[in-house]
Amino acid sequence: MNRVMGGQWFRDLMLYLAYRCRDADHFGSTKLCKLLYYSDFTAFARTGAPITGADYVRQPHGPMPREFFCQRRQLIDAGLACMEMRVVLQHDEERLVRLVESAYFGGKFSVPELEAIGWALETLFGFTASEAADYSHGEVGWVIAVDGETIPYEAAYLVSEADDELNGVIDRAFAAWVRKHDGDETI
Repeated sequence: MNRVMGGQWFRDLMLYLAYRCRDADHFGSTKLCKLLYYSDFTAFARTGAPITGADYVRQPHGPMPREFFCQRRQLIDAGLACMEMRVVLQHDEERLVRLVESAYFGGKFSVPELEAIGWALETLFGFTASEAADYSHGEVGWVIAVDGETIPYEAAYLVSEADDELNGVIDRAFAAWVRKHDGDETI
């Protein structure tokens, strides 16, 4: 699959995540960026191809798609989404809200992509922005990059190459998650 950052795949994933996190207690821009990152990098680690092909850069709060704000603005300008302000834990949170009911793009993604997205959602769903950022700071790709530098997708393989025991744990956890959600059409 040849998907480019400026394409619809990235915006579709943003809308899909907004739909899936509509009832989450915490779902601001920082957490959305981490969900995008983990969806793409998990898909890459499992299938050899990211979902969107977006460039992710190291930022102080963790990996962030380079064109995040531009892509979000396109969704808003097209009337597909809006930003909603909420106060969460004494902080202002800007939440992407999907506006068009027909803009449900989950059926567009392949089963392996939906599994990667589902794993990211289940892993990060209850996290605050700070917790999601802290979690991402353990990623080898984030650790080896400097602020503003692109994190290569191949960094998704670094943990497994560095630690065979951890690789086994990750593989078993991911396989168990897939078995648990096999046939779950809400993924």
